[in-house]
Amino acid sequence: MQKNQALPSKYLNGSDVGAQLFKLVIKSIVMEKMENDGAMKPVMYFTNAQKGLVVNATNWDNMTTVYPDDSDAWIGKTVEMYTEATRTPNGQPTRGVRIRPVAGPDTAAQYAQAPLGGAQPAPAQPGNDQPMGPGDQAAVQAREEGGQPLPTDPSDMSDDIPF
Repeated sequence: MQKNQALPSKYLNGSDVGAQLFKLVIKSIVMEKMENDGAMKPVMYFTNAQKGLVVNATNWDNMTTVYPDDSDAWIGKTVEMYTEATRTPNGQPTRGVRIRPVAGPDTAAQYAQAPLGGAQPAPAQPGNDQPMGPGDQAAVQAREEGGQPLPTDPSDMSDDIPF
């Protein structure tokens, strides 16, 4: 038995997603009280998944690179979900669940029309001359440590959502 089976979580975590890339459609975003600390946090639910994703600042910022800073505007949008190497607040290595808007006609149009200071350019890719953010650095570290690369071909994405 694995930890995820013995101690199931109400919300998505890195072990649910694993090294796969999933395409999901946002159904709703609601504020929920967290059991561990009683804090109210946004939780994103998807049309084709049972568990919700607690939306952290990184994932919120990923959405606002294309869409407005109003989560109501995200309903019905498609995102890719994946994991990346990161660290817990106490410094332990872990896999963080990440989402990013799926490129399409609506995302390209909104990105091109975004006011200065609104949309940000896509993150730098490892191996080019642009500076890398923490997520990119973690991805490079994961590859160097033998981590599995994420699929980049849409045909490699899983349609079977296990969560």
